[in-house]
Amino acid sequence: MTRGPVSREPPSPSDQTDQWSALTVPPSKVMPAFWHDGLQTRPRLTDYLELLIRRQRLCLLCAPAGYGKTVLMADLGRQCRLPQVWLRLTNEDRDPTGLAHSLRAAVDRVLADDVDGPGGRLWATAAADSRIQMAVLAHRLSRPPREWVLFLDDLQVLEGSGRAWVVLGDFLRSLAEHVHVVAASRLPLPGELLELFGAHRIATLGTAELSFTQDEAEAHLAAQAVPVADWDRRLELFELYEGWPAAVSLLLEPSVLTQAEGQDGVAQAKQLFERLAAQLVASLQAEERAFLERIAQLERITVPLCQECLTVGDAEAMLERLVRRNVLLDGPDQRGEYRLHRLFRQYVLASAGEKSSLPAEQHRRAASSLRAAGDLLGASRHLIAAGEHVQAEELLAEACQDLARAGQFRVMLDLLARWQTAAGRDLPARLAHWQAHAMYFVGDWRGAVAEASRALSDPTIDDAARASLLAIRSYARGKRGDVGGGLADIELVLAIGSGLAPRATIDSLRALAGQLANQLQLAAAQEKLEQALALARTDGLQRDEAMLLEELGGVRQLRGDLASAVRLGQQALDLATELGLAYGLAAACNNLATTYHALGRYDDAISALRRGKEIARQCSHLQLETVLWLSEGDLLLDFFRPDAAELCYSRATALAGAIGLAPEAAYAHLGLCHRHRLGGDFAASRRHLQDAVA
Repeated sequence: MTRGPVSREPPSPSDQTDQWSALTVPPSKVMPAFWHDGLQTRPRLTDYLELLIRRQRLCLLCAPAGYGKTVLMADLGRQCRLPQVWLRLTNEDRDPTGLAHSLRAAVDRVLADDVDGPGGRLWATAAADSRIQMAVLAHRLSRPPREWVLFLDDLQVLEGSGRAWVVLGDFLRSLAEHVHVVAASRLPLPGELLELFGAHRIATLGTAELSFTQDEAEAHLAAQAVPVADWDRRLELFELYEGWPAAVSLLLEPSVLTQAEGQDGVAQAKQLFERLAAQLVASLQAEERAFLERIAQLERITVPLCQECLTVGDAEAMLERLVRRNVLLDGPDQRGEYRLHRLFRQYVLASAGEKSSLPAEQHRRAASSLRAAGDLLGASRHLIAAGEHVQAEELLAEACQDLARAGQFRVMLDLLARWQTAAGRDLPARLAHWQAHAMYFVGDWRGAVAEASRALSDPTIDDAARASLLAIRSYARGKRGDVGGGLADIELVLAIGSGLAPRATIDSLRALAGQLANQLQLAAAQEKLEQALALARTDGLQRDEAMLLEELGGVRQLRGDLASAVRLGQQALDLATELGLAYGLAAACNNLATTYHALGRYDDAISALRRGKEIARQCSHLQLETVLWLSEGDLLLDFFRPDAAELCYSRATALAGAIGLAPEAAYAHLGLCHRHRLGGDFAASRRHLQDAVA
C-alpha cells in the first residue's frame, strides 16, 4: 500500500528558532515600578519631568544608589496620562539575545493583541538579525496617533557589555519622535548612545537635582504630622546627608527620633550610607581608588592643586574619570572646583586610614597654593595637618576675621578646635578672642564667658587684646543676666586708657550701650551708640558702622522714633549687603521687621523676617534665627493668624532649648500661652505659662 503525500501546515511563528519560548521574562521586569502611600511624592521633579518628556527625546536620571530614581519614575508614571512601556534591566540583559527578548516582553505587555500579528511574524523571520527585530518593536510602538513613554530602569547593568548597548541603540534609533524615553542609571550612558538623540534633545537630572531640598523635607514633616519641636534635630540630620533621599526617607519618619526607635532610625540611615559608600569605592579601579583617597585630603579640589600638590600628571583626566564613575564627586563649577559629598569624603578618609595620608611637604604646598589664591581657611587646615602650628596661628587669625564677616561661627569653632587638638595646648590670646566671639554669636554665652576669662588670666596679653576680650565677656554676661558683671567689664575697658585701637573703643561703647539698653536707659544707650558710630565713620570701619546702624535703629524703635528707625535700618541693610556681612544682614532684617510691625506694614515685615531667617540659617546663627522666629510669631499673632504663629513659637522653643537660650525660650512659651488663651485652650495656656516661669 502506497502512502500519499503528507499534508503539512505552514510553520507558525512559535515554531521558529527565535528562542522566544525558551526565554522567560519575569513579569516584575516589565511592570510599572511599585508605588505605595508611604512614599513621598515630589511635585517639584514630577512637574518638571512632565514638561521635559514632551520637549526632549531622552530624560536621564543619573545618580548613585539611593537617590530615588526608581521612586521618582513610579511617581511620574502614576501621574502621567500617556500610555507607558516599562523595563527594569537585570544582569541577564547583558546578553544581546536576553535584552532583545526583554524589550519584546515589555512591548508585548501593552500591545498583547499584536503578538501573533504581522509584528510577531516579522520578529520570527528576523531571528538572526537583531537590528530588524529592534526595528519591528520600535515600529509597533511608533504607529500613530498614540504617544508613548518608555521607562528604562537600571541601565548601568549594561556597563561594559558592548553588544547589548548596540541592541539597545538599534531600538532607540528606530523609535519615532512621539515616543519619549525616561531612563535611570547609576552611571552616565555611553557617548555613542547619547549621540542618537543629539545633545540638545537630552535632559539630565543628577545628584544635585534629585537631592531633597529643605522645603521638600519640611513639607514631608508637616504631611507626617511630626511635632514641630522635633523638626530641627531631623533637619540637622537632613543637612548632614545633603538631601540624600534614601537617608531622608528614614530620618523624616515620625518614629525615627522616639525614645524607643530613634537610635535605630539614625543608625540605619548611617549604615545605609556606608553601604552605598563601600559599593562606590569597590567599583573603582585601584588607581582611581588611590587618587580618590588623596584628593579627599585636599581642602579644595582643583586641577592645578592636584597637579602641584599630589604630583599627578593628568589630574584633569583622573577627576573626569571619577565624575563619570558617579562617586559623589561634582564639578567642575565656574571656579574650576570639584566637590565631594561631605559624608562620602569622611568615609573615604576613615576607610583609607593612615596608609594614604599626605606627606607634610604636600600639605605645605597645598597651603601655599591656597594662600596665594586667597583661601585662608583651606590654607590654615593644611598647615595644621602639616604640623606648622605657628604659621597656622597667623593665618587662623586672618581667616577668623573673614569667617566672622560671613557669619560662619560654627566653622570658626571647628577650625579652632582642630588647632587645639593638633597643637596640644590652649588657644593663644588672639585666637581665644575669636573663640569667645564665636561662642557668643552661636548663643553659648556660658562658654564665651569661660573662654574670655581663661584668656584674660594670661598676663602677657597686650591692652588691645585685653580690651577686646573684656568687651566680649561683657556682652555675654549681659545676655546671661549678669548686668553688674557686664558693667564692671566695661569699666575695666575704659580704665585701660586712650591708647586703645579705635575698634576696641567702639566695642566698649557698644557693650556699654547694650548694658544700658538692658536697664531701659535708652537715651544713654543711644548716646553711646552715636559716639561709637561717629568714631567708626571717622576711621572708615564700615563693618562696625553697619552693626552700629542696626543697633541704633533698634534703640530708636524702642524710643518710638519709628521713621528714624526705618531709615537707619535700611542704611544698615544696604551697607551690610554691600560688605557681605551675613550677621549684619540678618540683624538688620529683624530690626526693620520690628519697625514695620509697629507701623502696621505687615507684608514688608514678613518679607524682612523671612529674608533674615534664611540668612541666619545659612550662617548657622541659631540665636538670631530664634529671635527671628519669635518676631514672626508676634507679627502673625497680631494679624490674627494663630496657627501660623504657633508654628513659629514652637520652632523658636525648639531652637532655644537646643542651644540653652533661657530668655528666648521663656518668651516663646509666653507667645504660645497667649496663642492658646486666644483659642480658648486655657489648660495649654496655663501649661506654657508655667514653662515660661520655669
